[in-house]
Amino acid sequence: GYYCVIDGDTFRIGKRSIRVVGIDTAELDAQCAAEAEQAAQSTAALQSWLNRGAFTMTARIDEPFDRYGRELRMIRRTRADGSVDRLADWMQSNGGARGYLGGWRGGWC
Repeated sequence: GYYCVIDGDTFRIGKRSIRVVGIDTAELDAQCAAEAEQAAQSTAALQSWLNRGAFTMTARIDEPFDRYGRELRMIRRTRADGSVDRLADWMQSNGGARGYLGGWRGGWC
């Protein structure tokens, strides 16, 4: 199959639309220049992480889809040393994402 990064917290695998659980990133349809720049950086960071190799997606039991029909998934991969590389954690440290578990989100401008 193929994948396509939509923005910093959403990507497609074939016809499936996947929303990364645990983070929020700036929107490409930005309200200001700072948000647009952050969105571009987060989108590139997500693509970089996905390009590093195979990963596992786990569905939320309580809410497998969001209101837009995207699959809500926790995403991780196991490193060679056996440790876990969680996408949400990596995006918060390296991709300009902030933690998000639902509810109100602040602006980026």
